[in-house]
Amino acid sequence: MERIDEMSVPLPIETMIDDLYVVTIIPTRGVPKKVGNLTLVETTLDYAFASRYVNDVFVATDNVETAQFAREKGAKVPGLRPTYLSQDFINIADVLKWAINEVEEIGKIPDLVVVLEETQPFRPKELVDEMIVRVVNEGLDGLISAKEEPRRIWEKSSDHLHPVTDRFIPRQFAETSTYIGLLGLAFVVRPSVLREGNILGPNMAFYEVATPLCGIEVRDDESLTMVAPLLELMKEGNLRC
Repeated sequence: MERIDEMSVPLPIETMIDDLYVVTIIPTRGVPKKVGNLTLVETTLDYAFASRYVNDVFVATDNVETAQFAREKGAKVPGLRPTYLSQDFINIADVLKWAINEVEEIGKIPDLVVVLEETQPFRPKELVDEMIVRVVNEGLDGLISAKEEPRRIWEKSSDHLHPVTDRFIPRQFAETSTYIGLLGLAFVVRPSVLREGNILGPNMAFYEVATPLCGIEVRDDESLTMVAPLLELMKEGNLRC
């Protein structure tokens, strides 16, 4: 029977998504990032486990403490991420290529992979499930969450500054739209793309998110301390993205 990652045409609408094997991969480095009783990786794990369609959650970590914590929460850690894949210059595509190989070596081959990063924890409740449905129904190779950026974007080199978009005109008259990819927020992809060491397949699309919270990144202790009250509200169910 032909698998979803080997097909070049959209699956029929009547295909039951519940019959697919969908996994989440959470790439992370170092010890769990924590402030008070809040841990970013736990927030991301809880979100992944709440998905209707995700069957298994894998954590790709280089840290023994994080691996133990993830297993205690119910996630799978097929092996510690090699040190060379934790260097600052390493592309996330290389990490995911290693991770999908590790996942597939322990048994069942995924039909779809959901990638979530702990650094972007503010996700709408149904985001991942809605993205999975769209990938299946439209026969996409992948779907990246993204936020429209209506402001002018500039590119700076060592000796030059120039605009990437023409946004000095009123927004409603702009002929094109600019989007910021939020790969860490949510990314749904066929495993065949990751096996090749890629992020983008030939048939990709954006899933637009509008909530400003979705664009927040938490990459250091200072930013974690700043967003901790919001994370607490979200954990208590008093904040919806």
